[in-house]
Amino acid sequence: MHRHVIVFLVGALFALPASAHAAGAGTPPVAAPTADTLIAKAEKQWHAGDRKSAIKTLDEALVLDPQSAGALVDRGDIKDELGDHDGAIVDYNAAIAINPDYEYAYRTKCDTENTLDRYDDAIADCTKAISLDGTIAATYRYRAEAKSSNDDPEGSVADSSKAISLDPADHIAYAQRCDSYDDLSKYDLAIADCDKSIALDPTYMWAHYARGYLFDDMERYADAKADFVRYLKENPDSVGSHLGLARAEFGLSDNASALTDIDAYLKAYSDYAYGLLLRARIEAKLGQTAAARADATAALRHYRIKNNETGAKSAQTFLDSLGS
Repeated sequence: MHRHVIVFLVGALFALPASAHAAGAGTPPVAAPTADTLIAKAEKQWHAGDRKSAIKTLDEALVLDPQSAGALVDRGDIKDELGDHDGAIVDYNAAIAINPDYEYAYRTKCDTENTLDRYDDAIADCTKAISLDGTIAATYRYRAEAKSSNDDPEGSVADSSKAISLDPADHIAYAQRCDSYDDLSKYDLAIADCDKSIALDPTYMWAHYARGYLFDDMERYADAKADFVRYLKENPDSVGSHLGLARAEFGLSDNASALTDIDAYLKAYSDYAYGLLLRARIEAKLGQTAAARADATAALRHYRIKNNETGAKSAQTFLDSLGS
């Protein structure tokens, strides 16, 4: 009996290492994640559309490497896509503090600043990006947008033209130049550019929006209405399209529809003097004299607040036409 026990124990003693080898030696140890592997993982998540997980993964990467400018810019881009534009700017600035020559960080920051209506900042950042690499069409296009919004249509045309020379297929640059030519009353050039943008990419709806306002300015109201209707079909929340439609419908003497559209616009921008004066003109056509007088008076007040003498004179002339 005793001998069998000893044999069993000896057998068990030799069996244990074999069992342990079978369980563990074939499985390699899991490598600890690095900042680079986490960034690569985040980019896969991002491209798969899982932006929130991508941000969490980038947060982990930045714990391991707080000096990773690339991770900061990636996180900024994702925040921008999620609508956190201010958060994106914080990340771009942090990346630039680490790498002051990070061209893409300046470029994408410029684009986001346009979204936030920070046009002076956008121009400065796009200019810096161009000084680092002047061969990228999008940078000139972003700066063209900022200049256009900053009342510099000539500068916008110059930058849009540069973008087009670098990338003749840049349909957005053509639409931007169309808008700026419209501001300069160069209507034939504007139409050619908007038409070119639409020919290059018929799905780019903003070209229809820009062309709609262009047609309004040219008093081609039926064409303007068609472009705004098409744009609104794809972008039903576009408040600006209601203003354009109201202008077109008023020009077509469809005053009831014009009133509906200008009301939709002024619901969002109740202090816009031009919109108030337009509604006053529509109301006058509909025989709503008291409402017209109230809107024209409000328009006059807002024009004066803005020191817009031309607008104030127009509002006062209209008020005088209503009589006492």
